[in-house]
Amino acid sequence: MLPSFVGHRSCRSLSLPRLSYPVRRAWLGIALAVSSVPVWSAEPTTSTPPAASASLPASQDISWPAGTPLTIALEKGRLNVIGRDDDKPTVTLTIDSMELTRPENDPARKLSELPPLVREVRIQPEGKGQRVILPTPPSLDLMQVSGVHANLSVPKHFTGVLNIRGKLVDLDLHSFSGTVSASTLSGKTTARDLHGIIHLYNQLGSLQTHNLNGTLRLQQAVGALTDTASQGKVSYKVIRGQLTVDSQANEISIEQVDGTQKIQTTQATRLSDNLQTGQATLLLPASLQQGDIQTVNAALSIQVAPEFAGTIQLNGGAGGDIVNQLTTEQAQPIHLPLPDKALTLQRGAADTKITVSTINSTITLLPAQAQ
Repeated sequence: MLPSFVGHRSCRSLSLPRLSYPVRRAWLGIALAVSSVPVWSAEPTTSTPPAASASLPASQDISWPAGTPLTIALEKGRLNVIGRDDDKPTVTLTIDSMELTRPENDPARKLSELPPLVREVRIQPEGKGQRVILPTPPSLDLMQVSGVHANLSVPKHFTGVLNIRGKLVDLDLHSFSGTVSASTLSGKTTARDLHGIIHLYNQLGSLQTHNLNGTLRLQQAVGALTDTASQGKVSYKVIRGQLTVDSQANEISIEQVDGTQKIQTTQATRLSDNLQTGQATLLLPASLQQGDIQTVNAALSIQVAPEFAGTIQLNGGAGGDIVNQLTTEQAQPIHLPLPDKALTLQRGAADTKITVSTINSTITLLPAQAQ
């Protein structure tokens, strides 16, 4: 039975004491329940924890047949790649931590039309090899979360090609031999104790390498590139930033658009350096047999090792200048009345020839011990 006041037209105030005790008790319970529930709430209605607290995937072994390519793809996070002490045709992937969404966005995803997160590692065929895709944060959380932190152990010596493709990723590679190609959009890349064919590219951030041996191609678009104790044949490319090299490589090639250089080589037989604008300090070692150094508008300081023997030919260009602090000889005009100057120095009887040219900057030649 409905309470007696329902539909009553009296102007008297409604009063619960007019109800019988059982009816009044039930009515109060309903009223309190209704008043305590908001019209809409984004809070989950169950006690199930959000997806972000799901357990991490266990370590897994992934088959890597000899001679085949393997690609590791990571959108955001950190990846450590280390060589283990065997050559079994497998890699082991271990995820240490995973943060893909901000906590408040896990339940919000359930109320939107966004696709569900994929928190599992996916393995897909790719040509003659395979691609391993690590979990990816959604675009709305990409800049606010730490992503996936993982370790990948690889054979100490492998014959396949290891490709690493990352976006916002810190990458650490060490202690293995083989062919590796790693590229990242932004982050810090470090590599040490690697041997083989090594191609490393970072667009924004820093690239730091130590004790690499083989055919090396190191590229940093914007940022700092530092290489120490490298051996073999190495190529450096920088668009804008700082290049610091202390190398034992036999062949060195440098291309840089803008920035600073500090190049020290102790065993190079061939050296090529093209710096458009900026400032550079280079050491010409006694081992050098062929060199070509070019600049448009970058100040060059070239230090010559005491044991160096050969010909050094300097061309000042239309707006350049040559400062010789190595000998008493001075640069002479080439095509009067044009302001271009040139200087040729001969040390010993070796056939080594080093060419240094600029268009609109100063070339300073000085002994190696001068700082």
